[in-house]
Amino acid sequence: MLYSCGKVQPEPECRDDRVRDGGCGFPGGDRPIDWTQAHHLQHRTQDGETNLENVYLLRGFHRLTHEGGWRLVREYGDSLLAIPPNGRLHQPQPAARST
Repeated sequence: MLYSCGKVQPEPECRDDRVRDGGCGFPGGDRPIDWTQAHHLQHRTQDGETNLENVYLLRGFHRLTHEGGWRLVREYGDSLLAIPPNGRLHQPQPAARST
């Protein structure tokens, strides 16, 4: 079991993250809660608060944000937008329709 939140957040907020995210909160992330780690969108060393608006559960992608140059931005609601190191967002093209 990898899930770790206790060192980062008090238990009540940790429960809220589990309910909100249901697992990895990275766009397209599909790992269960037990495989995740708590991640601050604005790091604690940069005055980031430990609260539901700033902490998301991540797995695998957690390392991309700390070492790979990816940024996560909270969008409307509670979803996350993942911005790659080059800053260019991938916009999926609609599937071609067959006639």
